[in-house]
Amino acid sequence: MIEIGFDWDEGKLAQMRQAWAHKGREIEQAFEQLLAVTKDRLHSDAEHRSIAVTTLPDGRHVFIVFTLRLLDGRLAIRPISARPMREREIEGFLDDKEKTPPPANG
Repeated sequence: MIEIGFDWDEGKLAQMRQAWAHKGREIEQAFEQLLAVTKDRLHSDAEHRSIAVTTLPDGRHVFIVFTLRLLDGRLAIRPISARPMREREIEGFLDDKEKTPPPANG
C-alpha cells in the first residue's frame, strides 16, 4: 500500500489562508471526499499539475490545483492553489456528478 501525505509550501499556504481564510486541514479533508480530478493543461509545462473539485464537509465547493511529489519514498500531494468555486463552476460540477454512473460493484 502506498502511503500518501501532504507537502505544504508555507508561502502558498499563507496566500491561500489570506485569500480564503481556510485552514490547510480543510484542503486535506477535500481529498478524503469524492473528487473529480483532471489534468491542468494550461499550467503543466514545468511540472504536471492537476485540478480537483469537491465539496467540503460544511457544504462549500472548492477548486484545488495540486501536483504530486515523491518524498522520502512516499507520495505527497502538494497543493498549489485553492479557492471557493464560482456558482457557474458549481453548477457544471453538480451536473457532471449527476451524469456520472456509480462505480460497478465487484
